[in-house]
Amino acid sequence: SARTVGKGDWRGKYGKGDRWRKDVDFPGVRVYPESTAEVVLDDTVRFVEQLSAFAKTDSALPPNKRPRVGDTSVKVERGDGLGISDDEDQDEGGAAVTLPLSETVMDMFHWDEPIFVTRAPGRLDVMGGIADYSGSLVLQMPIAEACHVALQIRNLEPTQKQSRDGQVTVVSLGQGESPTHRVFREKTAVVFDDRLGAPKALTRDDPSIAYLRNFCLTRDGGKNKWSSYVLGVLQVLMHGMRDGKSDDGETGDSDSGKRFPGFNPNVSVSVFIESLVPEGAGVSSSAALETAVAYAARAALREYLPKYLQDSYSEEGGTQIAKWCQLAENLVADSPCGVMDQMASGLGMQDCLLALQCRPCHVVYRGLPIPEDMFFLGIDSGNTHSVGGGDYGHVRAAAFMCRTIVAKHLGREHEKNEHGNLVSLTEMIAPSQFDALQMARVGAASRGSTYLPPIGSGVMGRDFLTLFPNGHGDNNVTTIDQTKRYDVTAAGKHPVFEHERVRGFLAVLLGLIKIREARGADVVKMMGNDYDADDYTMHVLGELMYQSHGSYSGLGLGNFGTDALVNAVRAVKRGAGDDRATALFGAKITGGGCGGTVCVLGRKKPGRDSEYARKDALDAVEGIRTEYAAKIQGKIPTLFLGSSPGAVAYGHLKLGFKE
Repeated sequence: SARTVGKGDWRGKYGKGDRWRKDVDFPGVRVYPESTAEVVLDDTVRFVEQLSAFAKTDSALPPNKRPRVGDTSVKVERGDGLGISDDEDQDEGGAAVTLPLSETVMDMFHWDEPIFVTRAPGRLDVMGGIADYSGSLVLQMPIAEACHVALQIRNLEPTQKQSRDGQVTVVSLGQGESPTHRVFREKTAVVFDDRLGAPKALTRDDPSIAYLRNFCLTRDGGKNKWSSYVLGVLQVLMHGMRDGKSDDGETGDSDSGKRFPGFNPNVSVSVFIESLVPEGAGVSSSAALETAVAYAARAALREYLPKYLQDSYSEEGGTQIAKWCQLAENLVADSPCGVMDQMASGLGMQDCLLALQCRPCHVVYRGLPIPEDMFFLGIDSGNTHSVGGGDYGHVRAAAFMCRTIVAKHLGREHEKNEHGNLVSLTEMIAPSQFDALQMARVGAASRGSTYLPPIGSGVMGRDFLTLFPNGHGDNNVTTIDQTKRYDVTAAGKHPVFEHERVRGFLAVLLGLIKIREARGADVVKMMGNDYDADDYTMHVLGELMYQSHGSYSGLGLGNFGTDALVNAVRAVKRGAGDDRATALFGAKITGGGCGGTVCVLGRKKPGRDSEYARKDALDAVEGIRTEYAAKIQGKIPTLFLGSSPGAVAYGHLKLGFKE
């Protein structure tokens, strides 16, 4: 549910035009006029109320009792509550926690200075998935669950006598019935090593990038890997704001004439996180976190923003920030994701699909309305998914190997598209051409042969690198293991065919929207059904989803849990008087595969309120979830139902908790 707190509404908004607010009422909290959020959801209200409670507790304590912590060794505290306690707790490894979490939160902010709050949702991958990195068209829907971030940056302006007392503090509240709260605290000079300065280039080998990646992934045995998604965003933003150019070469000068000084040793950064996007469920919890952090930092650093980021609530500025978030995950968190997750979390619209051509990150439709007689939902298999997993990275590397081989075979190695980027695999070749493509199998050179069967299903890494010593074109994100075999044919075929499936899916949706627009509010009578999309049309969409799911399995990215859920949707029986048989039409694994969430296509009855209109479909889904719990998981799987606006449409809050 939504609470209107200002003039306007985010529904139908595209982040442009009047984005000011007034007359916002959070009891005891000052809302600055620079805030851009026009409507806040209940989850934001709860998040702000939680911050306000910490601020009030800190104010109620006598000055000599208020926490002022210099200890940088705080790591993790287990437990449901955030109440202050004098007792030391134990983390899972048995190490003593030296500071209660609540005291860390009270200490990390200067409550008399502005704090910036942002919200970014997870996403449901309707079509496209892992084909994003090969340039495919994808369709993504922002979900109702979101990540909130409160951020404060202090002491940015250089002084005559610089101190080295700045600290970076990141607190992330845990999820679930027995949450593990995470705390990271370290001196700014250690996190952003001032001896190295800002990154000179956004590459894996840049000294500042490599240092921070190693710091996050290996320090304390890798316990701080989670912080890489936050610190990486700040590091990449520091480069982007000091580099002087956008990806399109636009100037980096700010309107105020100020240049961003960077996170010097005297600067303190505080980040408080609460996310309702489940980790490992395949609904982009990492992208939601990165996006929320990026937009909070963008709001806090407004006076230093380059001109090309001044309207960061535009499509252009939002695209740039999404690219930076992707680079943070690729280069610092060491996770080989594409860009669709960050784009959906930032630029998505409520109850709409984001249609995105992933290379070169071109928005085809920002807010494509979902036809009124259908909806999408997600069912979590309970089997943890990770983009950083080995299978995903292996398949991605193989897809880029395929692109390199095809480009050479067609003589298009250096060809660029209209956006100035190297043409992607999906731009290069159509499905009808792919199967017939004949080329020398990699490795044949060692036997003197020049012409063998198509591409190859067992290409050795060393053989590929012998023929292509410059690599596969994805060296900044994935590496080729010389000792492993790669199914280059399957890894390349999937995005080429998936791109066509998504194009077909989109064409059907556009046709339905045009029918609705042409007939106005009248319900279209098609083949005796009161639906714009008759059963035949719904089955066409569903079959495309089933084909996509099968292709994932062919890549080795399937999972027994997601397979069981998809098969259960397909197996819903027709019975006399049972409307559930015509309520579910398709399902597929989502995102990076190997577990996570299944996306399901359901029917909504026309002319009814939302809850009743989806009843037959939700009854069928409830039966599937119950059966899945009994046979496989042991508990009812999580259901993702509903949508919410992305970070751009939602805007930010600039709040004060003390006068």
